[in-house]
Amino acid sequence: MRAVEECISCIELQAEHILDKIGISPDGSIKCLLKEVIAETRKRLNPSQPVYPAKVAETVFNELAKKLNIVDLFRAEKKNQNRIAAGILAELEEQKKRAGTDLSINETFQLMLAGNLIDHGNPENFNWTKFKSFLQQTITSAERIEKLLTGALKAKKNLIIGDNAGEIVFDAYFIKKLKETGVTADFYYAVRSAPALNDALLEDALETGINESARVIESGARCAGTILEECSADFLRIFNSADLIISKGQGNFETLENHTAKKLFFLFIIKCDIVARYLNLPQRTIIFETNINLKKRS
Repeated sequence: MRAVEECISCIELQAEHILDKIGISPDGSIKCLLKEVIAETRKRLNPSQPVYPAKVAETVFNELAKKLNIVDLFRAEKKNQNRIAAGILAELEEQKKRAGTDLSINETFQLMLAGNLIDHGNPENFNWTKFKSFLQQTITSAERIEKLLTGALKAKKNLIIGDNAGEIVFDAYFIKKLKETGVTADFYYAVRSAPALNDALLEDALETGINESARVIESGARCAGTILEECSADFLRIFNSADLIISKGQGNFETLENHTAKKLFFLFIIKCDIVARYLNLPQRTIIFETNINLKKRS
């Protein structure tokens, strides 16, 4: 998918939101700085040279971080997201324990889906109360879960391309539960190689203990997506040799949607009008499909 004018307005909203979060009021000189960066980015949008939305966001946030002398604008927010996600998981486990049972693989998968709501690429629509409410409404087809489990059981190498911090807590739990079902395949979990919105970095991943169930690798990506031409040789080797790939999040979909491998599953929640129109589906639709099936919709 390629960036359009609406993407710029959305990115400006994201920037204002995170500046407020870290205590920098977007007034005065900071507001002028943001407007200047956004205006320059608009000039660079060329219809004859299409660019991914993730690359537009990379340009804006890198320029802001540079001018503010802050390496990772979202660092504190990501730590907070991991902490709260761990608390939600502990609460759900305790509820199950009191009921004399455990979270099922289906419920664990629902958690991994609902975790995709943790996205500051869509700041005004997210809070933790809504997350818990959404989790109750999330219904995943048993047939789809069975398809995923069958693929994982047959696979020798599974790759999950991660997305946001917080969400990664539930991804780690899902891999752990999969292994408890008898999956003996190798799991690789890919994170970004540089700060990109609230997407998980290696530091954020290690906080969750996901490295106890999967080999955590950096993809080489420096934006909130996975542009294969910019990925590392190590990541590409794993990507090409994996038997099953789960690509999490809308940013990964936007940058990988032209990849037609049957082994590639997209897992995300539609969060913007542009993607909704592109897929002919309403916002908040839960996507768990191969790219081939998604192409039939668009």
